[in-house]
Amino acid sequence: MSNGIAFKTTLPDSSFDLAWESIKMPAAVKQRLVAQAVLSLTMRRKIPFEIAPLHGIIALAGPPGTGKTTIARGLASKIAGALRGEMVTFLQIDPHGLASAAHGKSQQQVATLFSRTIPEAGIKGPAIILLDEVETLAADRRRMSLEANPVDVHRATDAVLSGIDQLVRRQHP
Repeated sequence: MSNGIAFKTTLPDSSFDLAWESIKMPAAVKQRLVAQAVLSLTMRRKIPFEIAPLHGIIALAGPPGTGKTTIARGLASKIAGALRGEMVTFLQIDPHGLASAAHGKSQQQVATLFSRTIPEAGIKGPAIILLDEVETLAADRRRMSLEANPVDVHRATDAVLSGIDQLVRRQHP
């Protein structure tokens, strides 16, 4: 796919559900993840951000190969199942498809992702976006320096953070 989209589907998805069932974690943790995600997704449209800053972001962190992507996909399908009757679009973003060696190109592609591609996915209903390997696009600003990192790395990181902020603000009354 193009524009950094690695995978697109409509949820719920039975293959995502099977993966969710195969994840080895306490059932209570799975239930809390689903409950928090559904609460955030449904309430953020009804409550001003200044009253309850529900941003709709769930960050999964851990070493490579621990199942973060599988958890995210399964969680997305479970959320969609809980939103009965709503068409839910799932996009998995490939950050490597947005990175570019051309000056300013990464920033432009990230800005387009957040200003056009993601909002378009949510036109017909909720959209769940998996930004896998986010560190590829949004580096840890505490560890970056202009001497060690090209200016485009800084600009792409800024574009990701600004894009997330803009999406959050659009979803609140």
